[in-house]
Amino acid sequence: MPSANITSAELQSILETYPIGSIRSIREISSGYVNRNWQVVGCNRTVFVRATDRKTESEIRYEIDLLRLLKASKIPIAEPVKTSNNRDYFKWEEFWITAYQFMEGSHPRLSIPSAREVGKWMGRLHQIPLTPELVRPNSLNADYAKTVLENRPNIEAQFPGITQQVKSLSRLVSGEWSQAIIHGDIFPDNVIMNNRKIVAFVDVEDACTDSRLFDLGMGINGFCFLENHLDPNLLESFVTAYQKEYPLTTRESNSLPVFIDWTALILALWHLENAHTNENARSWKRACELWHRVLTNKKG
Repeated sequence: MPSANITSAELQSILETYPIGSIRSIREISSGYVNRNWQVVGCNRTVFVRATDRKTESEIRYEIDLLRLLKASKIPIAEPVKTSNNRDYFKWEEFWITAYQFMEGSHPRLSIPSAREVGKWMGRLHQIPLTPELVRPNSLNADYAKTVLENRPNIEAQFPGITQQVKSLSRLVSGEWSQAIIHGDIFPDNVIMNNRKIVAFVDVEDACTDSRLFDLGMGINGFCFLENHLDPNLLESFVTAYQKEYPLTTRESNSLPVFIDWTALILALWHLENAHTNENARSWKRACELWHRVLTNKKG
């Protein structure tokens, strides 16, 4: 379960800080692994409210600033909603509270049109010029993977060979790569589509700067696997659409399969850590699926 424990009465008090008018309905959105999220319909507007105790204030501030940059760059996003006293976010007990424009639409199903649409917009996202204030290292890196394995030695027994995979894949993805602003978590739950068009990338709290291949690998894990196997038609649609916006070099194209494996592996470790810390059965199941992808790709 997500870690944020907020009662109904507390949620009502939180919502009073936003200029949304009389509340007509509140619906908890249960797709998240860590945060708690609600769709709140007011008589003035509908918003998406998030509560998290996993982020620092600087991380929240980075996310808000980045969202405004993405909007200015014409990337489809859900805009932050300010409180009645003009704050972008605030602290409630141990939780950071943020609200966003609620986007009408639905999470995409895995298909060639959705893979093509996501690939296109990722190509545009990765072309946004980097400035010093935007640079933020990706926390899902080789050091993170090694720390998880050191802190939880039972993972190797449960997933034999995972330590060696971390060593070999981290070596292969090291080096100099084209850097970009990356979303970092491009999966169907974080994309809203309407009439086969993306209306918003959401949940950009993990956005940072890293190799664009990292983001591509993550996006391919999100949109190009059917029944947990890499689908060649989805992959071709995704990569072709991306390259129409921002072509890959020969070296990048040759290395993309490695990054698909690396992002599956690093995300599996994130889910394993979450499963152990929060006794999250969904995370455990997801980790097993991602680990299976790494093993299957190696055999292939």
